Amino acid sequence: MILEEDEQDQKDGIFIERHYKTNEDDWDILLNVLINCHCLVAGWIADAHYLISYNIDPLLPELLSGLLNDESILPMKDVIEAVVSGYKDLFKAIEIEQPHRIPDLALKLAKGLAKLPDKSFANEMINYSIHTKINLNNKLITSTES
Repeated sequence: MILEEDEQDQKDGIFIERHYKTNEDDWDILLNVLINCHCLVAGWIADAHYLISYNIDPLLPELLSGLLNDESILPMKDVIEAVVSGYKDLFKAIEIEQPHRIPDLALKLAKGLAKLPDKSFANEMINYSIHTKINLNNKLITSTES
């Protein structure tokens, strides 16, 4: 809170020299943030690798609620947006060879996101899954009519 006030003061042109002191709790909080960030990044990279290379479904969506909970000081909305964006990019990468898998993968991601307090991301992925399935069916219908 003090840091936020200091940043606002600096935006307003007020510069006050402060000497912040840390204690053991501060280091514990930082450690937890770094652990959660590491788990999110490593989990997404592992999911991408195993999905593309070995056709194994992502596991990180099931673990999101454990990494992003009320006790986490990570900016939850920003982190979830980054995760969802990363998975959408991953889905685009496999869309060329395995377009039929994307609706199911999006639903699995939505299931993991549904365990979080903000349900809007789960709803977004459900809509994404539905639209992807409809587009896939339209392409199949169009190709069989030709």
